[in-house]
Amino acid sequence: MPTLLKATAFAFLIVAASEVHAQWQLQSPIPTGRHLNSVYFLTPTHGFVVGTTRQLIETTNGGTTWITRMSDALGTDPFYRIYFSDTQHGYFTGNGSDSWRTTDGGATWSRMTTIAGGSWYHLDFITPIRGFVGGNGALSFTSDGGATWISRSIYPNCPVMYGMDFRDEQVGLAAG
Repeated sequence: MPTLLKATAFAFLIVAASEVHAQWQLQSPIPTGRHLNSVYFLTPTHGFVVGTTRQLIETTNGGTTWITRMSDALGTDPFYRIYFSDTQHGYFTGNGSDSWRTTDGGATWSRMTTIAGGSWYHLDFITPIRGFVGGNGALSFTSDGGATWISRSIYPNCPVMYGMDFRDEQVGLAAG
């Protein structure tokens, strides 16, 4: 009896694994054929992706089709990370001060002009408008949804960041 139970369990696992695999659909080279760096979905069907050549693309049907919202075919600078702190407030970062925000769920985007130059790889928000950005030897904070940014730590006191997570304005972890 134990052998029959083991065989049945093994057969179930094989069927379950094939069912899970069947849910994935290859998108490459769609939607862009370029390197994509970060993805954020607001709902199961509405999402955004950023990547090389300043790519910002959007889907409203779960990835079946994609709309290019921003692109620079001749550019070399990438967008690194996209993050939404709620359904209306979203942010994505790139090189220099090429970082953007939305307050209307991604319908429109405006450049965050007060962010310092640098390569900003990480975003973490503790409320919809209070958050941190970290990257190549710097950490900055905003309390107004990205309208203004204040440097909290810079090189050599701040390493190149590979990840960060903040609990509140005073307590967080950054890896570098």
